[in-house]
Amino acid sequence: MQNSDSDGKRLMQAFVRIQKQGLWMHLPNRELRPHEFILLHSIERLESVKRREGAVEGPGITVSELSRFTRNSMPSVSQTLRALDEKGMVHRLAKDSDRRVVFVKITPKGYETMEKMAVPFFSLLDAVAEKLGGEDTETLIRLLGRFGDALAEAGAQA
Repeated sequence: MQNSDSDGKRLMQAFVRIQKQGLWMHLPNRELRPHEFILLHSIERLESVKRREGAVEGPGITVSELSRFTRNSMPSVSQTLRALDEKGMVHRLAKDSDRRVVFVKITPKGYETMEKMAVPFFSLLDAVAEKLGGEDTETLIRLLGRFGDALAEAGAQA
């Protein structure tokens, strides 16, 4: 058994402390659950990347592209998309020639809701970044990126 001061336990305590602050509870508009907002934002980012690369095909992006982009399982992405579709935030369209291929597009209501949530959400994060200062914010972003990579690598080896 690891000692009580292990780095893993200290990391967990730091993440729990952040989680207890209830980042999402500080938002005035909670039409979407956190994972729904993140997936909607990811769809927008992926659409933007594909437009920049000139790789836009079909009436939106596919669920499999979104799954790869977000590094989430297809069932998880599909379940969240179903909830977003029921709320009118996205439109799903199966490809005529292969019904297994599903395209996703954000609806006007989805863009409107995302914008209403994004402004206060990113304002809050900007305020936190300002309190940390530029250098510490850059260090935190760099370290969280490295943490995510190390976690993925460690998980693949487990």
